[in-house]
Amino acid sequence: MLFPRTFKFIGWVLAIPGIALGVLFQANDYILPFLNYKGGRHRQIYKNAWENNLTDELAITLVVIGMLFIGFAKLKNESKHTGELRLRALYHAFIVSNIAASISLMIFFEACGFSPFPILQNYLPGVLIIFTLWFYYFYLRRKLPPTPFYFPYAPFNLIGKMLTGEAFLILIFAMVEIKYKQLGDIAEYVLLAGLLLWMSAKGKNESPAMATQRVRALQLSVYIGCGLFIAATWLFYELDYLLVLIVSIVLIQALYLIIFYSSRRFASRSSLQPISTQAL
Repeated sequence: MLFPRTFKFIGWVLAIPGIALGVLFQANDYILPFLNYKGGRHRQIYKNAWENNLTDELAITLVVIGMLFIGFAKLKNESKHTGELRLRALYHAFIVSNIAASISLMIFFEACGFSPFPILQNYLPGVLIIFTLWFYYFYLRRKLPPTPFYFPYAPFNLIGKMLTGEAFLILIFAMVEIKYKQLGDIAEYVLLAGLLLWMSAKGKNESPAMATQRVRALQLSVYIGCGLFIAATWLFYELDYLLVLIVSIVLIQALYLIIFYSSRRFASRSSLQPISTQAL
């Protein structure tokens, strides 16, 4: 599930100008004039000089693809050790990014009234940047990051599922009944917490050997999530794009849970197959 070694160089070529362009865009509203366009697809929710320009889309695309290539390209001395290091770094980067994004939204958006747009737009690129820095820090030190921590199955797994289910139902209700929008805003944070607790809690009768399967499921969900995020960045505008950014925070967690529990069920069925055959 890794890219060839040459993709690392391509990643740097894409990521460095992408990060520079993104910083200039967000700090000084810098745009590339040749990316101006005319038409109805502009971000009316944030009127500015760049509302009919594709500079931010280009910057996000370059950073996401570039960091994916850097972080997931094979090393010259790729081994089981580096593979384990990469998977652990990804898990920790994802947990830290989710907690940081949730706290940032509560402080800067809910409490201070700032726009949530920069936090939401930089979430997924931030996950990849933290992961890559974390991975190469421990790689150069020739040490493994701490072993991923998972909460015990009881009661954390059940609590995570309950919070996720209840928050999801409240969100749907708030979308139908607009007057309960504030309740829906609270449910968004509950959903984030529920998903994070669910994915961080062990499954029932889970063995230590499942840890590798967990982080590999997270790696696959990151691949899929990044692809969907890039496509949505170019396809959706106005309030639809803001909704896409909100969904992007829970997307990878949801994909991870689906992939992990599906693969776990498939593995358990496969392990029972020889027994059934012998019995026959």
